Amino acid sequence: MAHIDPERLTLIAFGEPVSAQETAHLEHCQVCTDSLSETRIVIGVGRGAHQVRDLPAPSEDVWQRISAEAFAQPPAVPEARSGSSAPSDPWPRPRQDRKAWRSALLALAAVLIGIAGTLGAQSLRTLRDKTPNIVAEASLGSKNVATRSVQGRVTIVDTGHGLQMKVDVAGMPTTPGYYAVWLYDGADTMIALGTLGSAPLNLPASASNLSRFSIVDISAQKLGQQSHGVSMLQGALRKG
Repeated sequence: MAHIDPERLTLIAFGEPVSAQETAHLEHCQVCTDSLSETRIVIGVGRGAHQVRDLPAPSEDVWQRISAEAFAQPPAVPEARSGSSAPSDPWPRPRQDRKAWRSALLALAAVLIGIAGTLGAQSLRTLRDKTPNIVAEASLGSKNVATRSVQGRVTIVDTGHGLQMKVDVAGMPTTPGYYAVWLYDGADTMIALGTLGSAPLNLPASASNLSRFSIVDISAQKLGQQSHGVSMLQGALRKG
């Protein structure tokens, strides 16, 4: 029984329509079924890594093993001696070719899976390294009758290039001026960080001592006002 050509199996694995004759053959031929399944594994791994860039290079011995499997010459078919019967198996060379071809595919699949695993570990490490390091948090409470139902949350992270504050507040009353964010030492020093909004605020070096400047204050400011206005919300920082 002639087997399906390996190139044809590759096309089928890529999604080419299968003829009725090929379908019938695959239902009864374990050799071709196994080859098709292995080819689909390799294609699936390749498709799963199609967006990967800067792949780590496999070691030289891996490529040598793949090359040895892929290009190994099958053993020669002994010629039948005069008067002797022909070899009982009419397909010795195709089977040897097919075995080497399958082994090469499996070796390549192992390399791709190994690379994908390495990249996955690297991606997890990169993601972990990029995760902000929270150094302090605060819950904001009302300091004015106008904000008695308003609450907020403050998060300060170490970006690796300095401290950055994120303020999440909803429901602030409309103001003719603007709201400002401050760090306060609880005594006589307040440091302005910027205008309340969705963008994170960078902490200046003068406010980086969170043990001293441990109070976050949100104030209502008049347009053009430089000094601290009216406190609307406040909260004490807790070290992360």
